[in-house]
Parts: sequence; structure tokens; C-alpha cells
Amino acid sequence: MEKEIFNARITDTRLGYNDGKSLTLCLYTESEYGVCGFGGCTFGGHRDDYSIDDISRTGKTSYINFEWTSELIMKILDTVGADKWEDINGKLIRIRTNGKTGCAGGIEAIGNILENKWFSIQDFYAEKGIYE
Repeated sequence: MEKEIFNARITDTRLGYNDGKSLTLCLYTESEYGVCGFGGCTFGGHRDDYSIDDISRTGKTSYINFEWTSELIMKILDTVGADKWEDINGKLIRIRTNGKTGCAGGIEAIGNILENKWFSIQDFYAEKGIYE
């Protein structure tokens, strides 16, 4: 299926531990497809692939991602157009789905609502050589 791009509003954020194992962050959005949450239009979080502090998917507790965490958060803030995490809520953004209908597969990348500025966690980690 073709990837879709549409406007959305960030309705909530999460920064915390996923099952007590790995630190994750997540943006929840509302769009023309309605309110999206777990398994819907979320960006980041809830998948060990997007852990920002360890590699719990391998059963190890090794904080290899920790050195990239601040850069990852800064790139999200920059893309969204916020100076601090608390200001993300309510921001309008663009979202690019991963090709599944609507939000079924989650958000592949987020984009600034006015500028041609995009950010993908998967691409960021690939650039850093994490989870190859």
C-alpha cells in the first residue's frame, strides 16, 4: 500500500518505562482518522525497537542507546517546533504512515506543519548504527 501523509494534532505524550524494562517515548495523535492510541497513530514507544536507553529486546541491560537519547529528543522537539517536551502537547504536525491503511501500522515519521522538516526514529537509529 502507498504511504500516506496527513495533518494531525499531538494529543498526549509519554516518557517512561515500558514494562519496567526500557525507557521509551511516545507521541499520541488525533487526525482525520480519529483519536489514535496504542496500536494506532503513535510515534515511538511501546516497541523495544524504539527503546531510548537499553537493548531489552536481547535480554541484556546495556545502555548503548543512552548516548543518543538527548539528540533524539532534540530532533523531535525541533521537528515539532517546541522548546521543551511539555510544549509538544497540542502541536499540529504532519505524519507519514508506514503504508498500512490509515493509522493501522503507526507513524513512520513526523513532520513540521509548515516546513519541509521530517524525523524518523528508524532512520535516526540506522544512521547511528543502532539495531542493525
